[in-house]
This record gives sequence, structure tokens and C-alpha cells, in this order.
Amino acid sequence: MFFGTINQLDVTIQELFQGSFKVRFVILDFSLISGTDYSAVEAFLRIKRKLRKQNVHLVFCGLGDLANNLVKSGIFETNEDDEFIHSFMDLNESLEWCENNLLSVYFNQKSLMAAEMKATNISPR
Repeated sequence: MFFGTINQLDVTIQELFQGSFKVRFVILDFSLISGTDYSAVEAFLRIKRKLRKQNVHLVFCGLGDLANNLVKSGIFETNEDDEFIHSFMDLNESLEWCENNLLSVYFNQKSLMAAEMKATNISPR
């Protein structure tokens, strides 16, 4: 991945936020990528910052040998409050993690709603 392709990726990610739906995850599958240049690594850092501001999880998968370059760049460095960057072995693991995250949020919200209904003596359907 080099300057030209990373620029197109950046544009595509920006277009995701112009839609009417809420983006929670961006998965980048590197299984077919053989290398990256400096500009691509810098762009990933920029993308990470943009997505973090939107509370969107950046999920990498299939990094293989490229993982070392990205680790050295500091892209996986996080602070205690920042759990918005992730890496998995393959696309299936990434998708499973995203699905589990969505289900967890759904069931937590459902439990909160049930507790609120119970507190106000409204019986759930």
C-alpha cells in the first residue's frame, strides 16, 4: 500500500460518515497487502485519530509481516481510555469481535430499559 492507494482509502472512509447511518467499526483487511510505505503508515495514524474522534473502532486484520511496521509506527499505542484500535488474525475474527460488541451493547441497553420499566411499574412486552 502506497501513497496513491492510501489516499483513496482515506476518501472512502470519509464518505462513510456522509451517510445517514452510524458507523461503529472500520475493518481493514490486509490479507492481500504485501507492503506499505511511510506515507501509508502516516495516513493510518491520521485515520486512527479521525475515527477515534467519532468513537469508531479501527480494526486491522490479516497483517502478517506488516504488523511489525505498524507496531513501530505507534498505531497500536493506546491510553487507558482508548480502546478503539484492534488487531485480529483474519477477517472472520474481526467480524466476530464486531458482532459480539454490537450484541453486548444491545443486551446492555435492553437490560437498562427493562430495569427502567420495572422501576416505573410498566410491564415489558
